[in-house]
Amino acid sequence: MIPQTSGAETPEITLISQSSSKPMTVRDIQVFNGVITSLAVSEVNNILLVSTRDGTVTGVNLQDLQPLYAETFVNEPRSLVITADQNTFITASDKEIRLFNLQDGVRGKRWVAHAGKITKLALSPGNELLASISAEDGTAKLWQLKEGSLLQTFGEHTGPLTAVTFSPNGKLLVTGASGTDRTLKFWDTEAFALIRTSPQQPGYIYDLAITSDGNKLVAAVRNTIKIWDLNTGQELLTVKAAELNLNAIAVSPNNQWVATANKEGTISLIDITQGKIIGTLKGHKGWVTSVMFSDDGRYLYSGAEDKIVKIWDFQGNQP
Repeated sequence: MIPQTSGAETPEITLISQSSSKPMTVRDIQVFNGVITSLAVSEVNNILLVSTRDGTVTGVNLQDLQPLYAETFVNEPRSLVITADQNTFITASDKEIRLFNLQDGVRGKRWVAHAGKITKLALSPGNELLASISAEDGTAKLWQLKEGSLLQTFGEHTGPLTAVTFSPNGKLLVTGASGTDRTLKFWDTEAFALIRTSPQQPGYIYDLAITSDGNKLVAAVRNTIKIWDLNTGQELLTVKAAELNLNAIAVSPNNQWVATANKEGTISLIDITQGKIIGTLKGHKGWVTSVMFSDDGRYLYSGAEDKIVKIWDFQGNQP
């Protein structure tokens, strides 16, 4: 997948490395009426999904960067995930989980999932399990996706749940919380049991990701990136990523880089093998709210308060 048109071309951005400066180009998509809240991409279908605070999920054609469809909601859609077969996307609106056809946005199954607003969703790699968390009702729920049936409710966190992710094999679910809780909890998705709880973190946990090899857990904790060995629970490194808090993170496909969406309006690129910031991407105005890598690592997609999605092209310098 390579975007063919630029939308609004911006000046060249420079990726800062220790040895040299590497040129980048960035393409803008400026068709949205609300603040960008989440992103998902299907490169098989050349579709980028964008949810915005005005209550819309837009499907964008990545060939010409123009909208294919827009689904509107009474309440703000939160979190976007695409099934592994690339046929369906899932979002949450208020207390409901909703399914849509990815190609044309036609609405499918929906159900009430929580007693409070849903914060985030996570989908297991095999499409079998869907996890939902709610900061308002303080629970994480595990669903059998095909039937939309509830398998288990986890209510052991004492603070608002803010982050959730699956391991690559789907057998482990990790949740993170804010408030006075500020812990990570590790759940066995087959036995529906709590495996362990982390020590309390020094700040709110804003986002979580597990590397594709299943070896490392990456977390955005206040304004830092923290990384643990997923198998032993040993903390491996901590890197201060910004002056202000982090909204979201994305791990590159080769598990070497982490991109952070910062409240100061920039994207930090961190080499997690070295524990160093190796680049800063500037160009958004206002908080950057969402980031994600393409499957091959060439592109980074970002969305922000400025109602713009940017596609950063690493060209031959993929992370």
